[in-house]
Amino acid sequence: MKLKILLLSLILLSLTIEVQAQTVTVPLIFQTGQDPEGDSLFIQIQIAKDSLFTNQVILTNWLFCLPNSQFTYNASFPSDIFQQIYWWRGRHKDKKDLTSGWCSPFHFTLKINQSPSGCACIFPARGEVIWR
Repeated sequence: MKLKILLLSLILLSLTIEVQAQTVTVPLIFQTGQDPEGDSLFIQIQIAKDSLFTNQVILTNWLFCLPNSQFTYNASFPSDIFQQIYWWRGRHKDKKDLTSGWCSPFHFTLKINQSPSGCACIFPARGEVIWR
């Protein structure tokens, strides 16, 4: 049986982070969907430097998530970059290993000020997709 409808919202608010380490953590917030049969859900997140996801940076394992809830994934990026656009997307699978397709990709720009105070600015990406 196919997963009929899964709703996944991708939200990243404008964010400024003080950088004091080798990495910058960016919280990616997902609004998870619901399996039509009420099965448990898992989410997989993919992040790349291009919209076709050929230059992949992160591909998570399947992470347990609650249906119809907010799920936050803290993505880590090197703090030695000056500016980079990242593309991100997600997909669900249920306990029967039925997998949805990837949602439409969204992006954000990570800009790091190389001043002594070190400030990372993340510009927003918003979107919502319904998988059928």
